[in-house]
Amino acid sequence: MPRSTDSTRKRDWRKRFLTHLALRANVSDAAKAAGVDRTLPYHVRSEEPEFAAAWAEAEAIAVDRLERIAFQRASKTSDTLLIFLLKAHRREKYGDQITVNVLLKAMQQLQALPRADMLKALGYAGSDDEPATEADASEPISP
Repeated sequence: MPRSTDSTRKRDWRKRFLTHLALRANVSDAAKAAGVDRTLPYHVRSEEPEFAAAWAEAEAIAVDRLERIAFQRASKTSDTLLIFLLKAHRREKYGDQITVNVLLKAMQQLQALPRADMLKALGYAGSDDEPATEADASEPISP
């Protein structure tokens, strides 16, 4: 039987970690299954773009699985879960539109103000961000 090298063992923990991460979407569980401290995968992810990409893919697989389960449960037993799924997948129709409308209205009102008044409304009066000239202060803000 061939002896495993350090590089082989390193690859082995990564594969086990990513496999378990894809199944459970839980870093602590995946690290335990891979036989490493939970901080090691975070360190490797920050240092190695290939591992970071594999991690992201494993999480996407796990979330897809959770989403399938959620759809099954929503269609059978949970109106609340059904609402959340509709909001997530059809935000334009089922999302919380009032928040967007309030923010849009506030932005439109700010944009209609002369620059100096807009900066004052945003709390920049008296700072280095004030207009350089009086002419700049009277110009409306364009989107």
